[in-house]
Amino acid sequence: MASSKQTLDQQLKITNMKYTRLAMVALLATAGLIGCNKAQGPSISIVDLDLVATKLGNDREILAEINKKRSELDPPSLAKYQLALVQNYRDKLRPIAKKVAAERGCNVVLTKNDTVVFAYDEAVDITDATVAYIQENSLDTTR
Repeated sequence: MASSKQTLDQQLKITNMKYTRLAMVALLATAGLIGCNKAQGPSISIVDLDLVATKLGNDREILAEINKKRSELDPPSLAKYQLALVQNYRDKLRPIAKKVAAERGCNVVLTKNDTVVFAYDEAVDITDATVAYIQENSLDTTR
């Protein structure tokens, strides 16, 4: 009997933690979707890194790099190489997106991802502004 009570208590704790996390995400999203340039609370912006890569042609460059290594690497190594290229690209874009967001008064940048960001107001999307900033400043976003 004690083990079933302990299991039930553990399940309740896990369920409470899940609901607490969900509530925190909902609160953050609600506060952020109010928009940038707000005096208090987090101001969220969204950037679509896939679209940035496409508009700048970086997606083709990354794919070309992967294809170069395709004959040299086994599938697990190729997958690691691909992840490293994508992470490197994200690392290069992070400070740029952060700067563009800060210029709009935002202090949180989320990447557009249907599993994390279900819906948002287009007013918080900084994808085009990020591309424009990169192009206007002739920034190198390649390897």
